[in-house]
Parts: sequence; structure tokens; C-alpha cells
Amino acid sequence: MNKLFILLVMLICANNAMAKCTYDGSTQRQVLSLSPRIALDPSIPVGAVLYSKKFGTGAYKTFTCSKIMNDQYIIDSTASAIPGVTGIQGKPVYETGIDGIGYQVSDILLSKNGSLVPAVVGSTLVPIENTTGGNNYKFITVWLIKTKPTINTNDTSENSAISFSAGNPQTNPNPSDRLLYQATIKLSNLNYKNTSCNVSVAGSSQITLKKISKDNLMSVARGGITPSQKTITMDLNCPQESLGTTVTYWFNPISGASASGDGIIDNQITGSGAAQKVGIIIKKGNTPVEFYNTDDYKIANVKSSQSFDFTADYYRFSDNAAEVSLGNVKAVFQVVIQEQ
Repeated sequence: MNKLFILLVMLICANNAMAKCTYDGSTQRQVLSLSPRIALDPSIPVGAVLYSKKFGTGAYKTFTCSKIMNDQYIIDSTASAIPGVTGIQGKPVYETGIDGIGYQVSDILLSKNGSLVPAVVGSTLVPIENTTGGNNYKFITVWLIKTKPTINTNDTSENSAISFSAGNPQTNPNPSDRLLYQATIKLSNLNYKNTSCNVSVAGSSQITLKKISKDNLMSVARGGITPSQKTITMDLNCPQESLGTTVTYWFNPISGASASGDGIIDNQITGSGAAQKVGIIIKKGNTPVEFYNTDDYKIANVKSSQSFDFTADYYRFSDNAAEVSLGNVKAVFQVVIQEQ
């Protein structure tokens, strides 16, 4: 009986040891400074992106944790979520201190190039058990979101900190041990503009691709150009005060970016009428666009009127003809512009 009791104690101790997350490296703390141009145009809806910027994070603390042991991924913010307002991907928006402007940041563990996920304050099971391989995404994007029809330009921003931690509060009770990365959002020298550049589709904003046969779709390499590819032209019109500046545009996959690669959007339609294993691919030139990329798509020295093009086409997810079926395909995306 005594031997059995000792064995049980040893097992319990072993389980406690397994439940404790381990770490390597140091916590990274950064100040993310933004001095944006903000359009006051009343036609811009609440929930729209006013400005975005991507930052490199550098290396931050890595960890090894366990889902079985209920180890947690914890996101905290010194700012409160704004009731009734959502931004990118319908996720919460947090206070900046300026009435009418909130912010979101990308999640450091769930995001990757072309597929960003907004961070949501709270505690969830760790999405990744081991980040020690060095493959974690080392960038963070800040989005400024319109939160009221009218922005109070007299308000001053209050610096807000958002932190990302991993660990088990029972076995890793010290918050500083669990802290991986912390960013302070600092807004300064905001340049408010009553008018701004406007972008619109040359024609209908509902783009319809020509029907394609299954044989034609299967005959084209995945990601290749099908006979149904369509060029979409965007008209950019800018007021006098914006002439000569640089405008950045980026692609926001409203209906969700596919995990299959850059520029691909999954079919939003489900059920019996939906095409199976078929989505939409967006390209600039012959290259799939990188969603959320605010660095590479620019128009320098803007004029009062100009245009730019990209294409939309069908994308086949499988080489197995038995898995691909005809039907309806729908994807929703947005082209966002911002002045530098």
C-alpha cells in the first residue's frame, strides 16, 4: 500500500512538470508610432479602415506549451473594446482616446503573410504548442478604424498597450514569464483632411466572370489563366490638396483569405448550388496579390484622375476531377486606399 502511494505521488509530480510551459529568448517590447493622414469624409462608414501600417517585431520570446494541459494564449489590452463597433473580419475595435477612431492589431501567432487575423482580447487554448523553431511571423499590422460618423479632431490619443502571452496561470503564475510580446500604440501629429482621394470600380462593383466548363477549368494548371479571367479597372480621383502625393492601395479579403496561397479567396457560397473545390484568385500583373500588404502597391505623384488594373479568375483547389463540381462561386473583397 505504501509503494502504491509513493507511485501516485510521483505520477502527480510528473504531470505537474509536463503542464509547465518552457520559454526561450526575451520579451520584446515596442512602441508602434503612427502619424497618419485621416480623411474626415462623412461618407466613410463606421467600421471602415482609415489607415494601416505594418511593423517588424524582431525576435520575441518563444515557448513550448501543451494543449492537453490547457495552457493558454492570453491577449491583454489597456484599452477597452468599443461597444457595437467591429472592424477587420468583424472583430472588436479598441479605444485610442480619440472619439471616432479606434484600432485593431494583427495577432502575432495566428497571422502570416497574406492572411492576417485581428487580435481579440481574452484567453484561449494555445493555438500553437511550440514556436521554438523560429518560424513564427515577425510582423504586426495596426489598423485605425472609424468608430463614429464624426471624428473629434480636438481629442488627443492615449497610448494603448496590447500584450501577447502564453502559459498556464497555475503552473506559470508569473505574468512576466508568460509575456512574449508587448506593443504600445502611439498616435501623434495626425493630419486630418476634409477631402481625400476616392477609388471606385470603372463600371459595376459586382464583377461577373464568364461561365467556364469543368473540362476547361481542369485543363488549366492551378493558379493559371483561364478563358474567364477578367480585368478590373479602378478609377482613382484625388482633390487638389492630394496631387503629387503617394497613394498606397491594398486588398482586403472581406469573405476570408484562403489558406491555399496568396490572392485566393474561398467560395462564400455553400450548399447544393455551390461549386466544389473552386474559388477566386486576384492577381496584379500575373502575380497573385498579397492580401493586407500595405507596402508594395503604390501610385506615386498622383494626378487628379488615373486608374490601375488587376484581374479576377477562377481558382481550382484540387487536381482530382472527382472532387471538382460546377456551381456558383462568390468572393467579396475590398480595395482600400490611403495617402502617405
